[in-house]
Amino acid sequence: MESRQIRIFISSTFRDMKAERDELVKYIFPKLRTLCESRGVSLNEVELRWGITDEEVAEGKALLICLDEIDRSRPFFLCMLGERYGWTPDSIPENLVESYPWLSQMQGKSITELEIQYGALLRQEKDMHAYFYFRDPGFNQRLPEGSNLADYEAESAENAVKLTTLKKQIRESRYPLKERYASPREFGEWVLEDFTQLLNQLYPEDEIPTEFEIEDQEQEVFAGKLKDSYIRQDEYWKILNEHVNASDPPLFITGDSGAGKSTLIANWVDAFIREHPDIPVISHHVDSTKRSSSYIFMLKRFLFLINQKFKLNIEIPDQPKELRISFLSALYQVNQIGKAVLLVDSIELLDNADPSLELIWLPTEIPPNIRIVVTTTPGKLVDKLRKRNFKQLRLRPFLENECRDLITQYLSKYRKQLTETQISHILQSPKALNPNFLKSLLFEMRLYGDHDSLNEWLTHLLSAETVSSLYDKILSRYEKDYNRDRENLVQDTFTMLYCSRFGLTENELLEILGTEDQPLPTLFWSPLSIAASNFLVNQSGLLNLFQPSFQKALENR
Repeated sequence: MESRQIRIFISSTFRDMKAERDELVKYIFPKLRTLCESRGVSLNEVELRWGITDEEVAEGKALLICLDEIDRSRPFFLCMLGERYGWTPDSIPENLVESYPWLSQMQGKSITELEIQYGALLRQEKDMHAYFYFRDPGFNQRLPEGSNLADYEAESAENAVKLTTLKKQIRESRYPLKERYASPREFGEWVLEDFTQLLNQLYPEDEIPTEFEIEDQEQEVFAGKLKDSYIRQDEYWKILNEHVNASDPPLFITGDSGAGKSTLIANWVDAFIREHPDIPVISHHVDSTKRSSSYIFMLKRFLFLINQKFKLNIEIPDQPKELRISFLSALYQVNQIGKAVLLVDSIELLDNADPSLELIWLPTEIPPNIRIVVTTTPGKLVDKLRKRNFKQLRLRPFLENECRDLITQYLSKYRKQLTETQISHILQSPKALNPNFLKSLLFEMRLYGDHDSLNEWLTHLLSAETVSSLYDKILSRYEKDYNRDRENLVQDTFTMLYCSRFGLTENELLEILGTEDQPLPTLFWSPLSIAASNFLVNQSGLLNLFQPSFQKALENR
């Protein structure tokens, strides 16, 4: 199931498009958002220039932010152009050209053209939804009283030629283009019409998903984050594959927090489904959503998916006792039809308010064709699982060669590398043998911008005794770097996400973080959201915190 969210990157020049940006933000997007919500779709706009009053800040903040936000918004892109070509940087930083080689051919181009090229023209795939709108040139002769004509005209004859060439490229592309809108209001009406039509195409009114279908999509997004940069350990895959083919008691996987239990499950399930499409697999990550920690919701979801996969019509009761009976009945019915695999990741995180920690949700007798795998950290649940004669797989720490492989594999994806001295420094730390600690360390090293102090920063991070204390050090860096444009941005952002019941949309978060007059400008929020993307998960347009150990660090801080 596709993610039900529309995240639109908005590209325009700065000085001459304030009225159009206001029309979108104040009038058009609220209408579209209401329509989207009626379809179970989340709408967020990325307008890096809205709410900014100084062009140098707006245009020169960092090209990297623009490119990252375009990637996060794909396949949606909206652009409006008048007679200005836009601000052109003196040069493009070498490190950006290394990461985005196409930029080497773009020297002398404006930020706006770079956005257009990267967001649409360089990628004219069929699934891209890019829309372009050109303002009527005669608009400049009808400017409101008090307007500065120079803000609406071409910056120079050279830029006028560049804009003409760019517009010709857009006209020749496959993307929808509407020309000569006479006013910001007409422009807004065109956008409303186009995106309403797109919404009807992508998310028809008669195809609104159920809560279980939404949960499936959110679980899939969560698992997708776990599959990033995985070092396969064949010994574990062999045990899991043998368990599916056997008829012995269920299997539980245990290991310290951050040992890689969830990552193992996500990657193994992905490969198993590809290799065995005839064997239904249902996996449930307890910490993936705010709903998923309830065993009652989990059992209802299992029953829904069993009905769907095996074409059954098993009742899904609301009362816990009847629900457990129905679940057991479903397992025996499936057992008569064929084999199925059920996986529950992080059972220790099931809601303490439920009797779930006593394993009341899990039948004591499991039919032989139902292969069940659960994961948990060491503790009292391990003793309860042993008493039920579950088989045990305990994850070991990483081996040194596995650590080295992960370091190389992860950083090479971003065209980054560490020196052999730096790698040795990491490998000498016992904490680096914990996969979660190592991946979080590498994520922070990749983003750290000061090359001269990188070794000092690495030593500081490696001094952390636990994963949570590592996160605390990273949070202190966030506060130093990202609280400049908006006081306490880091503290307030994570507090709001931590306290939210089901997560927050970006628009809701920006409203909360803003003032009474306007939301927080996206330009101030984007650097933090990009830096912290390892600790955030966007599910159906709702931002949630990722990783229990990060939430623990937030509690402590």
